Amino acid sequence: KYSVLIDYYDQVYRIIGAINEFEEEVLITKNEGQFQTLIGEAHALRAFCYMYLAQTWGKVPLRDVGETLINIENKEYPADEEEVWAYIIDNLSSAADFLSWQPRDGINGRPTKGMALSYLGEAYLWRAYLARQKGEDDIPFVNKAREALGKVIDSGTYKLEPCYSNLWDGD
Repeated sequence: KYSVLIDYYDQVYRIIGAINEFEEEVLITKNEGQFQTLIGEAHALRAFCYMYLAQTWGKVPLRDVGETLINIENKEYPADEEEVWAYIIDNLSSAADFLSWQPRDGINGRPTKGMALSYLGEAYLWRAYLARQKGEDDIPFVNKAREALGKVIDSGTYKLEPCYSNLWDGD
């Protein structure tokens, strides 16, 4: 029963490892400028993976560039969930800076500025939730979520589906 969750956990960390290896190679070869869009996509995908982990397990080990299961087998857990969400927010903010509104090479499904900002808004709302749970002020995080999501709405690139149930229609 739980083996499916463990399989997903392992698969997500494999994806994070591949992203970190890519970013490490880019940093070693000093090709950051040449690969800015790819770095933005990598940051967006890494944040997406960590969002899944954080939403499922709370605080999880954060693997940095250069860290793999081989060289950092048992990394310590962060002090709290806020650290995980700060890492996610940092990655999504970076991704939004690097990415454009249209997918690279016109290939739908690639991370875009809209994807990064949308998930950034969600991440700020999760952070607001954690603040409220601790009796702290959540308004700064709600305002940051509003700002990120407002950029998506104001971009003119996307529009809301007029009928919510259409999102789930198989046809």
